[in-house]
Amino acid sequence: MMNTQIEESESRVQDMNYEVQNNHVHEEQSDCGPTETQYSLLYNESENMYERAKNLREQLLIVKEGHQKQIKQTENEEYLAQQQFCSEMVVLQNKLSLLRHEYETQRIEFEQNMAMNENSNPVCKETRQLVAGYKVQNEQLKAEVSRLKRKWKDAVSVVSEIPNGLKQLRTAKDGAIIVLLVPSRADEHGKKPLSKEEKHFGQLNESMHTKECRITELKKRVKMLQEKYRVSQMTTDSFQSARSYEKEMIEIRKVIEFENHRLICHIKNVYRKHANEANKHAKKLEKLLKRLKSDATIREQEREKSLNEVSVTGQTFEEIQKQNRRLKRQLSEKDAANCKLMSERVRSNQQQMLLQEKISAKEKEKAALDSQYAAETLLMRHLEMQGRSMEDLCSSSEKELSLSYKALEEGRKKSMELAQLVVDLKFQVEKLNCKIVDAKQKLRIKTAALEEEAFKTHRVENEISVLRRKLEGMRETEMKEITDEFLVEKVRSLKKMLECPGCKVRRKDSVLVTCFHIFCHSCLKVRSKGRHQKCLTCGRPYEAKDVKRICLC
Repeated sequence: MMNTQIEESESRVQDMNYEVQNNHVHEEQSDCGPTETQYSLLYNESENMYERAKNLREQLLIVKEGHQKQIKQTENEEYLAQQQFCSEMVVLQNKLSLLRHEYETQRIEFEQNMAMNENSNPVCKETRQLVAGYKVQNEQLKAEVSRLKRKWKDAVSVVSEIPNGLKQLRTAKDGAIIVLLVPSRADEHGKKPLSKEEKHFGQLNESMHTKECRITELKKRVKMLQEKYRVSQMTTDSFQSARSYEKEMIEIRKVIEFENHRLICHIKNVYRKHANEANKHAKKLEKLLKRLKSDATIREQEREKSLNEVSVTGQTFEEIQKQNRRLKRQLSEKDAANCKLMSERVRSNQQQMLLQEKISAKEKEKAALDSQYAAETLLMRHLEMQGRSMEDLCSSSEKELSLSYKALEEGRKKSMELAQLVVDLKFQVEKLNCKIVDAKQKLRIKTAALEEEAFKTHRVENEISVLRRKLEGMRETEMKEITDEFLVEKVRSLKKMLECPGCKVRRKDSVLVTCFHIFCHSCLKVRSKGRHQKCLTCGRPYEAKDVKRICLC
């Protein structure tokens, strides 16, 4: 459409140039026409130009108002875009928090599984030790069985030789039946440890089932992530097609701007040529006034024809201007659309970057989960092999357990007794610890009270010493007359009282709030830098915030 409009405008400009050239040839051929008519024509043309300038100003104002409205619209759109971006950021942050929560839950489950595996290792060691002990006991029992078989053979030989011992044989048979009943009870008791081991294997099967469920859930998540990645690829393809469309629009815009500039330059050149030719023609007309009077009637007709042609050319020029305005509006609309497309492209790029980051994070999680899955499968196989070996060992050790159950019961009784003794000892130790804690608290309370009393007594002694000195001074004043020497000594004593007891050089200018003893700031600063932050007089500890500055005069 734009190319066809440009071609039409070019054809119209060429037609206008041809008509202007024909008019110029006709005017050169007919050397006649009054100056007054040409002056009126020039005056009318100037008025038309003035009106056109007014119209152009009004159009410029309208364009400015439209531009301001577009700026406001763009600002509103930017504000809405920022709000949407903030909402999307909130949604993404929520998704991140959910993913972190899922990661923490998975990590906790992994730690639990590792703890279960660590707990299963000592159980396996204990079972191996039990199996080794059972093998030793089985060998001992086999030796005893061989010994009893020998005795039984000897007994059978004796019975065959003595036919009179039928009654004794019957009693021996009765006794043998009783002996057979005893291991049956042992068999009934031997079922208990087997039930415990079966429980342990049932727990292992349950843990394996939970791991399989978890693996299926992870596979579902991986499929969801693959679907999201496909959707993001589709969006990127759509944005690439939009880029090619934008490039075509930019090229069309450049071509239109070049053609518009060329048309404006051509129109300006035409106006300049026309003005120069009019000036030359006016000079010729001043010389040929007498000749033009006779041909005035003919020139008036020709003038009317030329006016009609000029009006036609003016209409065509106005139409071209209208078309140019339409083209400018279309270009402005296309610029706005391009700006929108660019903003959408920036948003899409940001979203694509976020999606790529998410996909990379998910891929890392997938790789970690795959490694975990492989490790767990290896552990599962190892545990299955161990379970099969344990089942074989258990099947071989069931018979041995039925025979060794009596020894285990005796050991259990001893262990129960020892456990009761341990519990009693622990209870006694706890009682003793409680008593020790109570005694320590009482000692702390008593020591705090004693320290407070010692501090109070020390302070009272200091006050008593000060009062004694005052009494002695008062007595001396009463006994002696007031002289200059006495006053000087009193001043010296007072200065000594103002001196720091630590350095005995500088004056007292800071107080300890804990014990209210007065020292110089430099001594306290030196003491605070060292490890022993204690009062020089009473030895009470203090901190830097307990030092306050004072002024004694």
